[in-house]
Amino acid sequence: MKQTLYIFAILVWLMSCNNSSTKPTETVQTKLLTLSDLKKDFKFSNLTEFQIDTFSWETRPGKYNELDSSTFYMVWQDHKRTFAGQGYDRDYLFSWQNRDSNFIEFTILTQDESDYCSNITYCICDKAGKAIDKFVASSSCGDGGWVFVAFGKFIDNRTYEKLCIESEMAGTDTLDNKDFHEGDSTLIHFIIGANGKVTQKEIYKKHFTDKW
Repeated sequence: MKQTLYIFAILVWLMSCNNSSTKPTETVQTKLLTLSDLKKDFKFSNLTEFQIDTFSWETRPGKYNELDSSTFYMVWQDHKRTFAGQGYDRDYLFSWQNRDSNFIEFTILTQDESDYCSNITYCICDKAGKAIDKFVASSSCGDGGWVFVAFGKFIDNRTYEKLCIESEMAGTDTLDNKDFHEGDSTLIHFIIGANGKVTQKEIYKKHFTDKW
């Protein structure tokens, strides 16, 4: 009888040791990155005027934080653009905007070698980070004799006014050795609706010929 109780006690002791050495499984949860998490990485905040900076494509890297392969598609959700991450094609975190607390708004400065342009794009998303609409707030483009520049400002909380100037070399004055440029200047209003959608209205368009 004593031997039986002794064996039973040993078994109970061994079971308690095994139970105490077993550690509960820990569940590790990784927090998904959101657009709001990028707020601290933008160069500027709450700008009311937008114009392309004076850096060249070669000197601009390092002046701003850039989108990487994961944050790129958080911003460009329509997948019309493909992430490059090298060479001249770049996407910079330009400004975080607090125009309307119902939306997430920010601007991205892009370099696109295929169309010889730098653009600042104003993006509007819902609070969950889903893209609603966007518009180009400023541009600086050029190739050969063709030049396109655009810049603007908010004239009220909902209306962005942009002036676009596009010209092309039309000839040369042989007397003073200056080039003739012909083109158009266009004033456009972008109106942001209560739902975040943007409508565009042309205010005026003027043709011009200049020499420089």
